[in-house]
Amino acid sequence: MHSSSDSPVASRALLRALAILACIGLAARPAGARMADPQRGAAQAGAPTTTELAARFRRAHDAQSLDDLRRLVYWGRATEDLRKSFERIASGDFGKAITRAVVEAVAPGEVLEYSQNGIAYKPTLPPTGRLKVAFASAGLVRNETTAYLVGRSNDTYYLLLAEPSR
Repeated sequence: MHSSSDSPVASRALLRALAILACIGLAARPAGARMADPQRGAAQAGAPTTTELAARFRRAHDAQSLDDLRRLVYWGRATEDLRKSFERIASGDFGKAITRAVVEAVAPGEVLEYSQNGIAYKPTLPPTGRLKVAFASAGLVRNETTAYLVGRSNDTYYLLLAEPSR
């Protein structure tokens, strides 16, 4: 996940670096943090196509329904902290008007794994794309976007988080 905007004080390089890390759900996991139970909370529903996934995301966002957004996520073995990070980012965008939501392919060879505090993380499914959500300009904020990795399991597309590698 990532969120960015162009503003007079925003550094393009810094936003790009943050985008790369945030797209894979970078968040600190305090010592002793427990793994989230993938079956806890809303059932995973996903969507049969990437176009439908973007449409369902848009409807859930417009309704400000965190429960509906949660149903679009493939939770895998994401930690509770990473789940909460998704919820903060998604709900933080509530109230913003979406101008565009589309799934784009991930770049060939793009590395979407990272290590933090000695723990390796990877997406909860192999990424097939990235849902890019663009928002209407507001005040000094222009070109604001949030992006989520997308993956496919059993002919269903989902938003992805990061999970510890085995």
